[in-house]
Amino acid sequence: MVKMAKASAWLEGRDYVTPADVEKQFPYVITHRIALNTEARMENRPKEEIVREILKNTKRPSMGEKSR
Repeated sequence: MVKMAKASAWLEGRDYVTPADVEKQFPYVITHRIALNTEARMENRPKEEIVREILKNTKRPSMGEKSR
């Protein structure tokens, strides 16, 4: 995941990674690593749908804001 995020940043002309780089590459890296449980298989849930839910429900880091 780290290498893919770095490559994404590099392709965008940056030498640093942003959360957007990770989010963009996450589906490509993670989809083939997910093993569906019985419930998901019985419901015919595609892995892509599960990946979208993971991204939707994951809190993004605050960029440049200090915690109080």
